[in-house]
Amino acid sequence: MGLFIFAPVALVVLILLDRNTRVTPGVRDACLYFGAFVFSLVIALRPGMDPFAVPIISPAASLAHHPFWNTGPVTGGMHMTDISCILQPLWMDIRAQLHAGQWPVWTDGLFAGCPVWANPQAGVLSPWHWLFFWLGDTGLTLMALTRWAVALAGMYLLARRAGAEGIGAAIAGAIYAFCGPMVIWVLYPMGGALALWPWMAYFAAQVAGRGCRRDGLFLTLCATFLVLSGHPESALWGMCIAL
Repeated sequence: MGLFIFAPVALVVLILLDRNTRVTPGVRDACLYFGAFVFSLVIALRPGMDPFAVPIISPAASLAHHPFWNTGPVTGGMHMTDISCILQPLWMDIRAQLHAGQWPVWTDGLFAGCPVWANPQAGVLSPWHWLFFWLGDTGLTLMALTRWAVALAGMYLLARRAGAEGIGAAIAGAIYAFCGPMVIWVLYPMGGALALWPWMAYFAAQVAGRGCRRDGLFLTLCATFLVLSGHPESALWGMCIAL
């Protein structure tokens, strides 16, 4: 309940900060970013804390009935079963091999056995998946939260570069971070790729506008992480956005 009390308070603080000219722009923007993230997170998680949520296929209903912190078998719907039935067993086997000091090449825990590197969704080199490989089930929760935070920050910077004010950019970031695909697919490899789309667009615009080598390096790193995310189709679209 503390989150639901904090949410409207955070919104009021955001409005006051945006109107208070005595607050430095850096502090105001940081508060706007944090407040928008917390407020949007509360809104997104609200159905997940409601035992009477209506079981419909929507981002809110997905969180209500298939929350990312529930790592058990998924019941009541088939649109999220890939996490518990395919992806998580695959990542668990890779994690076990890594902790045993072996480089994962083959897995016996999926289908009738398959090569790990033949499935891009294994994401052995993905920084997102290393959270799970390192921390286990806790890493799944951190993976979701980190992807939302990265998506929000990227869209915030992109909106600011496009000329949006602090509160507008924060709202744009929150809308993107908690839109349908970013909620439903947050634990899928696609979610990791979608979180990087705004960063691809931002650094591509920076390179086109300033031609700075540092921006080019960051664009290259984003493109690398995008490819390693484990979803080739979303990686391709992310490259198209940068172009």
